[in-house]
Amino acid sequence: MATDLPEELQESVAAYDAANLAWGRYYRYVLRRAPGAPNVEPVRAAFGEAALCVPQSAATEEILAFFDALAAAYQSLELLLEQLPDDLRTGEVLVATAALREAIAPLRPWITGAGPDEQAH
Repeated sequence: MATDLPEELQESVAAYDAANLAWGRYYRYVLRRAPGAPNVEPVRAAFGEAALCVPQSAATEEILAFFDALAAAYQSLELLLEQLPDDLRTGEVLVATAALREAIAPLRPWITGAGPDEQAH
């Protein structure tokens, strides 16, 4: 991760990394072993796209692309959760969902056009 990014972006990227790790563990250790598990390809693709969109600078277009990719990953994960039986809605998949929310939150000031310096005003 580029350490010259504003702190809010670094926090967002770190939260995405945590979500991606949690999703990977959940997929590998739970879903792959679950009989009749739903199609996870949309979730895998969305997480992959988010990885490609991790901002390398504080340029608005990079932040918007990352936000959109995170929102798509969150939405695909939420749709998967709706399809999962109750006994599979545990552990790492819930961690991944929460971490994606944490990754999205610091980006909201940029999305509204205010930027991080304006969020307290």
